[in-house]
Amino acid sequence: MSETPPPPPPPPPPILGPDGSPYEAGPAAPPSDASPGQPLMDSDKQLAALGHLAGLLDLGTGIFGTVAIIVLFVIHKQRHGFTFDHLRQSLNLLILYWILLAIAFVSFFLTCGLSAFLFVPIMLVVGVAYAVLRIIAGIKAFNGETYTYPVVGSWRHFN
Repeated sequence: MSETPPPPPPPPPPILGPDGSPYEAGPAAPPSDASPGQPLMDSDKQLAALGHLAGLLDLGTGIFGTVAIIVLFVIHKQRHGFTFDHLRQSLNLLILYWILLAIAFVSFFLTCGLSAFLFVPIMLVVGVAYAVLRIIAGIKAFNGETYTYPVVGSWRHFN
């Protein structure tokens, strides 16, 4: 009167990539934008645009844009291609922006505020340029186009 145990459940179906082939097990599955010949998925374009437009939060809140860009970059660091390049460009511009802010801040205190006459107008121009560049890059990313910020070029610090 011994009953045989039920058969094991069937294995789950494989996860398919955008080209219909199954992803192979490994440290990182290839992202949807890894193949240069394939069209980009909307989520890749949206993520790249969000990486640029999140920097606008810095102008109003001070630090939330920085946190958002760093979190996006760290989470999606394993991606290659379109999305990774846009996130890297966004992070490079963010670093340059914070360096300029630090220079203005230090010079303001070293000169007991006298440099405010020089650095306030310069930082206003930098802030407007920062916003315009971020908006242009966000639109280009959302349209699936590559974009390189003119001020950072093709810095490759984060590979």
